[in-house]
Amino acid sequence: MPRKEPSRLELALAAEVEKYGYTVTPTQLERWRQRLWLPRTKHWRGPDGAIRLEIVNRAIHLAMLSTQGRGIGWGGWVF
Repeated sequence: MPRKEPSRLELALAAEVEKYGYTVTPTQLERWRQRLWLPRTKHWRGPDGAIRLEIVNRAIHLAMLSTQGRGIGWGGWVF
């Protein structure tokens, strides 16, 4: 089954993470949500409509842990 197109919110989070020098793909974000390392996308926005800073920080930390050839393992659960 083909993957669905990434949402604008996923692309926006990937762009926010990239501002800090890390690369995150929509596929990674989906995988992290499935493992409950990131909340569902409906919880990503703050009252002002912007992506909450804690979501950006968590995605950055997950990106730091998931370098090529290395699984996150237990590190995803320490949040």
